[in-house]
Amino acid sequence: MQVAQALRQHFGPELPVELANHPAPPLQAALAQALFVVQLAAMAVVGAGQQAAPYLQRLGIVLPAEYWRTMQEKKIGILMGLWFLGNTIRTNLVSTGAFEISYEGVPIWSKLETHSMPTLQHIVNGISQVMQAARGTGAMPGDAQ
Repeated sequence: MQVAQALRQHFGPELPVELANHPAPPLQAALAQALFVVQLAAMAVVGAGQQAAPYLQRLGIVLPAEYWRTMQEKKIGILMGLWFLGNTIRTNLVSTGAFEISYEGVPIWSKLETHSMPTLQHIVNGISQVMQAARGTGAMPGDAQ
């Protein structure tokens, strides 16, 4: 948002700024969704305690009594651990590290391509070049030639 404010100060308040998340690769997004289901199931088992044992036995999972006892004694810590660890892994799976900037459909900067963040001057120069090109040709940036 600081970049958007700086650009609007430079180019005027009518400068369109849209913020969006870059989509994660489909496999990573599917893994994150599957992990969420596993995370919720594990939390349900811990929350239900030994009442979940018959359902797990149907799946062929038998836990020793000492596991159930430990889960009951440390329920809050285990639930918090599952929540934070699961969310950390899921966030990293869908994080692309993208910082893509375009103006009127013309790419200005791509962190995915350059592997670096732009300076405000890079962004201003890029937008200015697109605006000048549009004024010089009479066409709107991004229009098909």
